[in-house]
Amino acid sequence: ALDATLVALGVDAGEIFLVDEEQGEVVLARHRGLAPEAFREIPRFKLGEGFPGRAALSGEPLITTDLAKDPHFLLKQVIEAGFSAFASIPLKATGKVVGTLDVASRGPRAFTEEDLSLLTTIGATIGMAIANARLYEARREAAIRYHTLFEQLPAGLLVIDPQTGLPLE
Repeated sequence: ALDATLVALGVDAGEIFLVDEEQGEVVLARHRGLAPEAFREIPRFKLGEGFPGRAALSGEPLITTDLAKDPHFLLKQVIEAGFSAFASIPLKATGKVVGTLDVASRGPRAFTEEDLSLLTTIGATIGMAIANARLYEARREAAIRYHTLFEQLPAGLLVIDPQTGLPLE
């Protein structure tokens, strides 16, 4: 989805950050496009910090057309690599922010309402995919825990009927 987004918008780089609720931050999960080392300069942002952290905390898109003059953009190597425009779109699932979709352009670029609509639609799709993957993983881990627990029971499990007080077969 990230590669297709770059092509559809005609931008030079993109990335996905995922929210780590336990740490209160967003973590770089994927980068595509130019200057990957520059975008990995800071792979984690506290919620509210930098573009990804601010977009994740507010739940609203953040856009700049002049990275060099934006005090909230913290990746100096990205600016040095010639990038000038940047958009960070929250990835949402059932109203909850699960990450951000960020795109960047080296040339002058104004993100239009159509661009934002496309990014928001893509962000909702990616957000649901992330939430579904997390749910699947949580269910898989629970199944492994319960399977392990039942294997370790020494004599099996006795289930009692709550109405009669007799063992169920």
